[in-house]
Amino acid sequence: LIEPFGGSLAFTCEFAKKFPGVPIIVSDALEPMILLWRHLRIQEVRSLIDAYEREYQNRSQTLRKAWYYEIRDEYTKHAIQLPTLVDATLRERTLLAMSAMLFTMLRTCYNGLYRTSNVTGIFNTPAGFMQATKMHDAKMLDMFLAASKNWQISCRDYRQSIVDIVAGAFSYLDPPYKDTYDGYCGKVGFDVRGLAPFIRDCKIKGAKQVFMSQGYDPDYWLAELPEASHLALSRRQGVNRNVESVGRPIVKEMLLMVS
Repeated sequence: LIEPFGGSLAFTCEFAKKFPGVPIIVSDALEPMILLWRHLRIQEVRSLIDAYEREYQNRSQTLRKAWYYEIRDEYTKHAIQLPTLVDATLRERTLLAMSAMLFTMLRTCYNGLYRTSNVTGIFNTPAGFMQATKMHDAKMLDMFLAASKNWQISCRDYRQSIVDIVAGAFSYLDPPYKDTYDGYCGKVGFDVRGLAPFIRDCKIKGAKQVFMSQGYDPDYWLAELPEASHLALSRRQGVNRNVESVGRPIVKEMLLMVS
């Protein structure tokens, strides 16, 4: 499996459960996310996360929101200062602390989404509802780390992953949806026009199947990638609430497949 838009690794984790032993290569252009997955294996980061867990549990739901923004402000301060740090040890410790903060924010922010400021390119997702009694499940995290120990995880532009495509490979693309690029990518940047050529290059190199999820825009993708099969999907808007009972609108999406 080659997944060039790893992000949360959600698809990769499900794939690994169903197909254990299949080599996995995952990457993403968002360096903070890649560093987070690497740093979770370091005890100092796990200790910091455990400390945040205690802080979360010791606060009421009302107080957790202010706590969240304190962490986000601290994270932003570190991110701004990071380019000026010349001491290698201080820089590394700052990055480790930032990974612990990012993990905490992704577990408690709105819908668990990684969004960035269009001005700074720094994570700025607002606080979530934080109704759960625990911020995270340490045992589940340990299980993930054990399962992913042999995965190749790298920070790079999705087009660079073409070097890993071999005959018979399967690739899944979950790029930012069309018309949401600024909100998700910030300063990283993303060019939707590169997706169709990349998928064709994967097929030229022998990929067995290439799947891509996208927002519902069949006319655009029929013109850009006419050789793809299209499957229309729908879901309730939202991720971590009872979206049906609160009346969230239906969101249409599509899955594209080239085989």
